Amino acid sequence: MANERKLPTYTIAGTEFIVDVQQELLLQADIPYNTIHFHEMDYRTSHYYFHYDTSLKNLSKSAGGAYEIVRLPNMTELDPLGMAQKYGMEPSQITGKTDVEVVNDPEQIKMRESGRQPVIEIAGHPFFVDIHWGLLRPKDDFSTLGIPLNDLDSYLSDYGKSYQIPYDPKTHTFKEPDYSTLTSIPKDLIVVEFPSQQILDPIGYARKYELDKNAVLRKSPLQMQMKARTVPWEETSIRQVIAGNLKTRTKEKAQRKKGRRI
Repeated sequence: MANERKLPTYTIAGTEFIVDVQQELLLQADIPYNTIHFHEMDYRTSHYYFHYDTSLKNLSKSAGGAYEIVRLPNMTELDPLGMAQKYGMEPSQITGKTDVEVVNDPEQIKMRESGRQPVIEIAGHPFFVDIHWGLLRPKDDFSTLGIPLNDLDSYLSDYGKSYQIPYDPKTHTFKEPDYSTLTSIPKDLIVVEFPSQQILDPIGYARKYELDKNAVLRKSPLQMQMKARTVPWEETSIRQVIAGNLKTRTKEKAQRKKGRRI
C-alpha cells in the first residue's frame, strides 16, 4: 500500500533487521523469512538479552559456535509509534516507558501487589487463583480445596500455555473419569480450558519460583479477571477413547463366547 508506514530497522553485528512490533519480531532485511521473536529473548526491563549466532544470524541454538551477546532496546525505543498504534495509545504516552509498563495495566498491578488475587470464572463460578498453594479455590464453597494445579501436568496443552481438564460443575472440582472403561461421554462432567500458572498469575508465579517479576510480566501480562472456555467434548480425543474401549469390549465378548463348551 502506498500509505503503508515504513518500519524502522536495527543493525545487529552488521546485519540489518526490520523491527515489526505488531508481530513482535525482527526480520532480516534482505532475507525476511529469517526472523527472531522477542518472546524467545530474555527480558531485563531496560533491554532484551540474547546470544546471537553470527553465522546463522539468529538466536544461538547451542553452546558451541561463534556468538555475540546482544542487548536490544525496548520496542518502545525501537518503534514508539508502532507500539502506540498496537496498544491504542498516543505516542506521548509511550515516551519514557518500558515494554513491560506498556503491555500491563498499572492499576491491575497495584491491585495484585496490594494482596488481591486474580479471579477466573469457570462454568459460571468464580475461582481465586492461589499459585502459592497451587490451587484454584472456588469462591464461597468450603466443601473442597478446589482444583489442584500441580496435579494437572498431563492436561497441559498448546505448548504448555493452557490446561484442558474434565470438570464437575456441581462440586466445583477436577474429576478424572476412568478412561480405560469409558464407553460413553460422561453426563456429569464438562471440559474446561484455562491458562497455565504463569499466565493465571504472573506475579505470584514469579514470587513462588524466584523469577524476575518484570521478565514474567513482559511475556504474560497480568489479568485480574479471566474466564475459562467450556470445550465441547467433540473437540477432545474422547471419541477415539470410547471407540477403542468399545472395540476391546466387543473383542472380549467374542472371545468369551467362542470359548464356551458344553
